[in-house]
Amino acid sequence: MKLLNYYLRLSSKEKKAFSKAVQAELGYLRHLAYNRKKPSHALAKRIELATNGEVRRDELRPDIWGNE
Repeated sequence: MKLLNYYLRLSSKEKKAFSKAVQAELGYLRHLAYNRKKPSHALAKRIELATNGEVRRDELRPDIWGNE
């Protein structure tokens, strides 16, 4: 699943909890969701864990992990 799809389905309260879980500011997550920025490899891993694999790190950073 694309991060944007995941992000858009969250309520405001859920977005705040997600932000806290992945240790990233909401504004930065918005930039990631809209492909304005790329997450670090560590943040990509945290996003994958926080979404229970719905958003995969290889989708966020194919330049690092490719299709594992």
